Amino acid sequence: MASKKFEPPQTPDEFFREVEAHRPTRGKSAHGEIWAVYARLSREEPGRYQYSKDTQINKAEAYARNHGAEQVLVYKDWDYSGKNSKRPEFQRLIRDIKAGRVDVVVVHRLDRLYRNLESLLHFIRLLKKCHVCLMSVTEAIDTDTWWGLSVLHMLGMLAEMWVRQTSERTNASLNRRARKGLPLGDLPLGYCNGLCSACTDPNGEGYCPLWGEPDRIESQGGRIPVPHPVDHYVVRWIVDSYHNGMSYHDIADYLNFHDFTLPDGTQVHFRTRGKKSDRKKPIEQQDRTFKRDSIRIIVGNIFYAGFVARYPSPDFSIEDNVEHPERIPTPKPKGNPREIVEKHPGQHKPLITLQLWEANQSIRKGRSNSPTNARRKTRIYPLTGVGRCWECKRQKRVESLRGTLDHGLVYYRCAYTQKSIKRRSTRRPSAATQALKTHAL
Repeated sequence: MASKKFEPPQTPDEFFREVEAHRPTRGKSAHGEIWAVYARLSREEPGRYQYSKDTQINKAEAYARNHGAEQVLVYKDWDYSGKNSKRPEFQRLIRDIKAGRVDVVVVHRLDRLYRNLESLLHFIRLLKKCHVCLMSVTEAIDTDTWWGLSVLHMLGMLAEMWVRQTSERTNASLNRRARKGLPLGDLPLGYCNGLCSACTDPNGEGYCPLWGEPDRIESQGGRIPVPHPVDHYVVRWIVDSYHNGMSYHDIADYLNFHDFTLPDGTQVHFRTRGKKSDRKKPIEQQDRTFKRDSIRIIVGNIFYAGFVARYPSPDFSIEDNVEHPERIPTPKPKGNPREIVEKHPGQHKPLITLQLWEANQSIRKGRSNSPTNARRKTRIYPLTGVGRCWECKRQKRVESLRGTLDHGLVYYRCAYTQKSIKRRSTRRPSAATQALKTHAL
């Protein structure tokens, strides 16, 4: 008997009826199985398709209970993209699948698993290998039929298309903001949004004298960055000190070990904003000290001169490794990531002059491109930046030397005890530096 010829759906209603007809069913026979509910929400998606945190979990868990699940495990990744597998809870789910602790995986929508078609198919193969079923609350997924596989490919392709379009829209938005002179991303140290009445700045409460006061008019409702009442002084001091010969290490150590007197007579110990990941910790557990890299970033940031700049950025990438996400290579920009691609006059008030910024960039290039440095071989000294001097207790300026003592072995010395550093510290500071420097308490 000849098989019935397949007629493709002619209307959307016919398509969805065909999808519903091929929906896999798991009735009361699923008693005793362990169901895993996976939910994910990226930063770009709140409010989209009603992807609330509670909705995903509640509907998926109810779906599992209605299909006979007695035990439901919940895995949730908030603020994680679906373009790759770098998600802690998702990796825990994979480990449980391999260990045989999960029988069925259920999601609210397929794009909660991935917005990467290739990775999605890899994950499906992993489920089949481990004899685990995949279910979706809103979509018919049956990977054992050709129709189910075609639907899976189509949905995965649409999910990947969304994340690619989002990347393009984000780039276009950043270009528009740069042309308007508005900041891109987080504000650098020395600036704040001016919303003092509802301040959430890490250098706000207990540090800023305007914390809790009325919003600053010049910020235009938080749209224009304004100089931070305290931190804008340290930015000017850092830039001026570098211009007068101090190194990144010297500046960082001086800030960490000294207090300063502001023009109004207030004494303050300058600090950074710290890492975002540490801001939920008590203030005494946060590392707010200045580092060499934080000083380097401030010296090289043209935002302080009143400009908004764009730098080389990596091409959009969805390269992934489902079972070993730690092996995913980090995308790198083409060219020098510190080289400015384009700059636009900003709407914010500059803290330094453009001439001073340009002079510091010339100094920086001169230090890094000296003939001595060009001929010197690259060496690795593990204790640099880690070891401490037993006299001054400082950590940042421990230098390594290779001499004839001890059969040419590497030994370390503290740069602060050397004559070169002492001569540098005797240089006469500028007027701006003298106005802020005080002895350490």
